Amino acid sequence: PPLRTDYIPRPRLVARIHEGLERKLTILAAPAGSGKTTLLCEWIGQKRLRAAWVSLDEGDNNHGRFIACVMAALKTLNTGLDEHIQAVSQAAFQGVPLESQMTLLLNDFAAMSSEAAPIILVLDDYHVIHTRAIHKSLNYLLQHLPANARLILITRADPPMPLDRLRVQGQLVELRATDLLFTRSEIEQYINDVMELNLAFDELNQLGRRTEGWPAGVHLAARSLQGCDNV
Repeated sequence: PPLRTDYIPRPRLVARIHEGLERKLTILAAPAGSGKTTLLCEWIGQKRLRAAWVSLDEGDNNHGRFIACVMAALKTLNTGLDEHIQAVSQAAFQGVPLESQMTLLLNDFAAMSSEAAPIILVLDDYHVIHTRAIHKSLNYLLQHLPANARLILITRADPPMPLDRLRVQGQLVELRATDLLFTRSEIEQYINDVMELNLAFDELNQLGRRTEGWPAGVHLAARSLQGCDNV
């Protein structure tokens, strides 16, 4: 997705996400309006990373469609995958055993991740997925990820994955709602530099208390304050 024009750089969080290049899995788990997608777009753009991005919806709970979407995203990084996309998609729709489907997909991952730059698969809005076969496929994929491939989930709820085990193994980076809250300085930067509202110190503090640093709340407050003289 394109980066929002009214975003503010968040280097402390970009640094946290960048640690994920040394881990198998990165999870951004927080409610709507927390800035998850914007933050990830900032990181990918800033670091110029190769990322295959899938924005999920309820219709993607069909296993065959889910796999087809993943393959289509990978194609954006490698246009030579046409035959592979067809083979993997057909396997998913025809009921080929899950492990066989994932082996085909992993072979493409391995080929694409053999280059120096890591390849990243981003699954946005993963909380809409409730099909057990898809969860099982993703766990299998994660377990067998090539050394230079990474998986990132953007979600509002923890996925059914062995997160405790991944934490112990040092293979998981997590950003939660509290991590994504705007700091006092970020609120000031957004309100006064981006939105050009020129609020005073006390007014910024009051806005911070009312919104509790929730990015969407700060944004909505800024919109409501445009054209007003006080908080």
